[in-house]
Amino acid sequence: MKKDLYITLIFSLSLLTVFSLGYFSANLVKLQKPPLVIEKITNDSNYTQENEIMQEGEVVASANSDKYHYLSCPGAKRIKEENKIYFKDAEEALRAGFVLAGNCK
Repeated sequence: MKKDLYITLIFSLSLLTVFSLGYFSANLVKLQKPPLVIEKITNDSNYTQENEIMQEGEVVASANSDKYHYLSCPGAKRIKEENKIYFKDAEEALRAGFVLAGNCK
C-alpha cells in the first residue's frame, strides 16, 4: 500500500516537473526581445546639408529666441529641429540680430 502511494507520488511530481519546465521554456521564448538591427543609409533622397554633421565654428539659433549657440553647447541640443536656424559663423548670427547665449563661451 505504501509502495503504491510512493510510486503515485513520484509519478505525479515527475509529471508536474516536466509540465513546468515545458511551460516556462515556452514563455521564456516570448520574453526574449528581437535583435537590434542598425542599418546604414547611404543614398537618401531626403538628405540635405542641414542633416550633415556641422563643421566647427558653425552656430545655430532658435526661431523662438534671440540667442544663438555654438553646436557644441548644451542649449543647441535642446532646440527642436523644426525651430533651428543655422548660420555659418557667429558674425552672421550677430548680423541677423541674435546674441550669444550665456551658457556658450
